Amino acid sequence: MVLWRGLRALPTWTVPVLCAAVLLLLPAFGLGFSATRQIQLACILALLVSGLNLSLGYAGELALGQAAMYAFGAYTAGMLSVAGHTDILLQLAAAGLVVLAVGVLTGMVGLRLGNWSLAMTSFFLVLIVPDVLAVFDDRTGGRNGLSGILGPTLFGRPLGPTEFYLVIAVVLIAWFAVMRNIVTSRHGVALRVLKQSPVLASSMGISVFRMKLLAYALGAIPAGLAGALFANLDLYVSPEAFGFVLATTILAAAILGGVTSVYGALAGAAIMQFGPNQSSQFQEFALVFTGAFLIIGGVLLRGGLAAPARRAVARLDRAAGAVPGPGPPPRRTSRGSAGRNWSWTASPSRSAATGPSTG
Repeated sequence: MVLWRGLRALPTWTVPVLCAAVLLLLPAFGLGFSATRQIQLACILALLVSGLNLSLGYAGELALGQAAMYAFGAYTAGMLSVAGHTDILLQLAAAGLVVLAVGVLTGMVGLRLGNWSLAMTSFFLVLIVPDVLAVFDDRTGGRNGLSGILGPTLFGRPLGPTEFYLVIAVVLIAWFAVMRNIVTSRHGVALRVLKQSPVLASSMGISVFRMKLLAYALGAIPAGLAGALFANLDLYVSPEAFGFVLATTILAAAILGGVTSVYGALAGAAIMQFGPNQSSQFQEFALVFTGAFLIIGGVLLRGGLAAPARRAVARLDRAAGAVPGPGPPPRRTSRGSAGRNWSWTASPSRSAATGPSTG
């Protein structure tokens, strides 16, 4: 308990910084190609899940369009590379801008139509991606996929496997830093109020439509970045990689990790990438396994893995004396002879203000 009390005395940014350092230093441990690729794919999936968490977990708006945004980002980067623009920073910026524009346009249409319309609009967006790519087959390769993607460069210098791993890790760390700042800012507070009650949010002067659109559009950006990274990882993209199975996998990872947790996306993505994806049977019965994970996460793990983690931390805090324990039960006092005046004394733990959880 003394060790735990010492750990809790450290600044809140210590653990995320240590985890980021471990992620950046993993290539130094001599990991093989297969292990390195799995970590890279898990990081890319974590970007997709975090975007869904922003719209679903904090704004309360279900959107299934992450797979479509992923495809737009991948094809944007791929077509730039085929045209000779191989700089990874240029591709990331272009992919982010393209998916931001697509997110704003589709979000405006979906949110204007009423409840659940954004979920349906984003779902149909996933379904029409192969048809859109087939229409522009001279640029995208159609249903055969886009080949001929050149290796990524950074300021004219070709990136090797280790350097590109570091690019993926840096993009992941940077996005999670941005997302945490969004969640803890006044915009994050407005999103949580909006999720609890749109009527209350509107009465406080918060534009319901604009905040929902902001969450959906910002949630599309990490999907575009993930698509650009994926295109440069395999140097080939095809419509089959961005189908309904991927959309359900992203949703399952979000539910398992915890949609109201910033770092829950990492846990959910790691489970889905290092767990069922390693089985050959999963590829054949992907929807069945993903549906099972959705049920487990939604029913048995209410709040995802982030919820029991928060409860465990709270118990350790109380055991180590880092926070005051539950106070005595409310006491009542009576005053006056004609009647009784009930006076309630609240415990310190109940009267203390608590900030938003970003675990």
